[in-house]
Amino acid sequence: MRKKFNKKERYSNGIAVVHLDGAIMPKIPRRPSMGSITPKEIIDDLELARDDKYIKAVLLSINSPGGSPVASEEIADEVKYLRKEKPVVGLFRDLGASGGYLVASACNELVAQKTSIVGSIGVLFGKNTYYELMRNLGVGHETFKAGKYKDLLSPHRDITDEERALVQKMINTSYDHFIDIVSRNRNLEEEAVREMATGWIFLGEEAKEKGLIDYVGNKQTAVERCEALGNFEHDKIVEKPDKSKGLLGRLMSPSTMSEIAYAHGQGIADTLSGKGEDRYILF
Repeated sequence: MRKKFNKKERYSNGIAVVHLDGAIMPKIPRRPSMGSITPKEIIDDLELARDDKYIKAVLLSINSPGGSPVASEEIADEVKYLRKEKPVVGLFRDLGASGGYLVASACNELVAQKTSIVGSIGVLFGKNTYYELMRNLGVGHETFKAGKYKDLLSPHRDITDEERALVQKMINTSYDHFIDIVSRNRNLEEEAVREMATGWIFLGEEAKEKGLIDYVGNKQTAVERCEALGNFEHDKIVEKPDKSKGLLGRLMSPSTMSEIAYAHGQGIADTLSGKGEDRYILF
């Protein structure tokens, strides 16, 4: 038997708040999260809210720049599964971009503040190279491989035109899949989504005009939509106990710029140390 969403609180018509904060990434052993979130963390909370009979709706609070396509889609699939039983309303705070928007699109309805950043539908992939720097420093490198493309992402050589075309084909496939998901989840024409899918971002009012969200409002708006969709009056907004309120938790709390800085710095460090295997396409 599953535990209550929050066993310290008493409620009979609760609205569970699930937080999607930070970059969405798969779990990588021995690497600090620096505020990123894994599918398991969110899915565990969604399942707990689904199984708690005293939770009548879920408010998914989103503040994410996106991340791994697979990880984002895993969370979105769980949101769609949950909404078969209980309403799920997404609330954008500062940022709901790329993979963060993909997850949000699976909700019954979406609410954003006037200055929330929404959208950035697109796909990103890249690699670092430093072979020219090494050559200028008189440093050589040899690669032994079996498989024509095995060292395609090696920083020790440039990418060929043939390889560039293969990578772009893979990116385009992921891009089309992203557009298809948003189109189906938001009940929008595919061409309309494609026109917006430039990687650009929209503030609340424009996002509503384009059909990316349903309401411009705040947390209270999202709560009211939970009640309307579930046909109930709530007696408690239920948060899970926050385990990160110590000094370290506050210092390590996610922000868009810190996530970007970490990702960039980690990429350089991995490349220089020969640990560059963990490369991802990013939504």
